[in-house]
Amino acid sequence: MALARRDAKSMRAYAYTVLMLLGFLLARGADLRSATERDILQFRQWRREDAEETVEGPTWDRDAAAIVSLYKHLVRIGYVRASPWRSSQGESLGSGFSTDVRVRHLELEQYLFFRDVGFGGLTPEAKLDETFGGWRPHRNRAAVELALLTGMRAQEWSTLLLPELGLMAGDRPRTTDVDLAACAKQKRPRSVYVPVGAMELLDPYTGQPQHTDGKLTKNNLCREAGVSRVTMNRAPEILLDWDSRVATSPAGIQQRQRDTEVVELQRKLRKSREECHSLQEQVDAAATVIMTLLAENVSLREHAIGQPAAVIPFPSARRKDLEVE
Repeated sequence: MALARRDAKSMRAYAYTVLMLLGFLLARGADLRSATERDILQFRQWRREDAEETVEGPTWDRDAAAIVSLYKHLVRIGYVRASPWRSSQGESLGSGFSTDVRVRHLELEQYLFFRDVGFGGLTPEAKLDETFGGWRPHRNRAAVELALLTGMRAQEWSTLLLPELGLMAGDRPRTTDVDLAACAKQKRPRSVYVPVGAMELLDPYTGQPQHTDGKLTKNNLCREAGVSRVTMNRAPEILLDWDSRVATSPAGIQQRQRDTEVVELQRKLRKSREECHSLQEQVDAAATVIMTLLAENVSLREHAIGQPAAVIPFPSARRKDLEVE
């Protein structure tokens, strides 16, 4: 199968089918050589009806293809003479399930309803559906758009990485071409063109705000989500998750550091204002004293100017006392 360039997923599924067939035959006392058509048909019945986990038609068709391929190989290498069923019976191992494409085209309004309501978690009125039981609505809508507008298979778009779509460092190209060889079926070279509409739905993955300034606030959260604050308050689980994530995010840690710095600066500012107020009171008191002294000095000068410049002698008795001392 590897030489036939079967992909790893198909080879793994075929190997699992062969192991189940061997286990079933050994439990009946048979093996690949001694198995009969009846054994193979009973294995089909067991897989589809009696097993603990039964399978539908498409899965059994894959099992039947694995069994047919196995016996063709065993006949080719001479391990068995012929397949256990008649030459025309190989086709009858299948489920009869038709793989013909039977589709009905959707109108644009129907597709948008399918995308936004079925996958996007909105109501028909384009409001948030609080009862939506899905998961990752942004991813769902982007995946549906990528599948429709590019023709990518599920195994292709589900394994894409953001850098492969050109979403790096918050930038998003208007359109892009994606090489799918690494995830395409059988690793065949294949590329697709991603148009504008599909790229626009990838905006939530750029890490850039679409409708706000990007600050981590609940007001910005509801604006980015396109819902009212009342609707957001009705989802306490989301708000608790928001609080926990913001608290541990780099932006949240940085915000807490800024808040701590602001509190410390406010404390220093209050202390500086108190010191300034105390110094101002001292300056006012000193100014009052200076003005009082200035007024007294002016008064004394005026009084001195108004008196005659005369020498007043001491009394004789007082003069004698001073001479003795």
